[in-house]
Amino acid sequence: MSETSDLERFVAAQDQVYPRALDEIRRGAKRSHWMWFVFPQLAGLGRSAMAQRYAIADLDEAQAYLAHPLLGARYLECVEALQDLEVSDPVAVFGAVDAAKLRSSLTLFELAGGLSLIGAALARWFGGARDEKTLELLGSGDSTDVLDEGPFFHGTIADLRVGDFLAAGHRSNYRPEVVMNHIYFTALVDGAGLAAEIAAELIEGDAAPRVYAVDPTGAFENDPNVTDKKFPGNPTRSYRSRAPLKVIGEITDWTRLTPNALELWRERLRVLRSNEGGEIIN
Repeated sequence: MSETSDLERFVAAQDQVYPRALDEIRRGAKRSHWMWFVFPQLAGLGRSAMAQRYAIADLDEAQAYLAHPLLGARYLECVEALQDLEVSDPVAVFGAVDAAKLRSSLTLFELAGGLSLIGAALARWFGGARDEKTLELLGSGDSTDVLDEGPFFHGTIADLRVGDFLAAGHRSNYRPEVVMNHIYFTALVDGAGLAAEIAAELIEGDAAPRVYAVDPTGAFENDPNVTDKKFPGNPTRSYRSRAPLKVIGEITDWTRLTPNALELWRERLRVLRSNEGGEIIN
């Protein structure tokens, strides 16, 4: 986060204005001017003096914003108010310009906090489509192109469609008390298949393992939970990202575990879910 970050600029801007802003959201009709500092967006998107003053510098500042006892609580209160409306047309509520700002703001803070509430708002108000410019800016300058060129895969039990997004903010299959700050994927289709089969084992019921081809929408890094652990480097080509993954297809041709291998994994999972192991680098 920039050393010059000053979240108090938002507190000062919201003073006396926030109650009116929340009331307009609850009425489903934005009428006054508060978008810059109630739903702030990433630096580099706005050109006006107000947009630049209230721009969020980076993910670190966005995380600090959400962690701020007043600003974070107000942001989530506004998102909850949006979700409570009967309508879900952002242009009707905000107008075209501010509807675009809303999407960029939700995209930024979903990545910063991995909160399911914000992801749900993106799904309801924008059909799950994140703001591409925000994702591009957050991914710029990163060296992910030298990490791996893909293709990439994600294993899960979720029933997804092409165009859906997978995002951080869900509870760990291994440690349900842990909310994951990243979404995980791999460049090895059988590795994704293994993850899917493990997910199916951990969930009670008849959930089927599924493997999807995915596109990362932002920067990603080596998964520290497996990199330089049993083997040097990242031979499993496992990665994680704070940015969502976009589903581009489903893969059905991957190697299933044999009965013996499945039983071995069941034993490993029993250990991981006990107090004896299962540390997660989150």
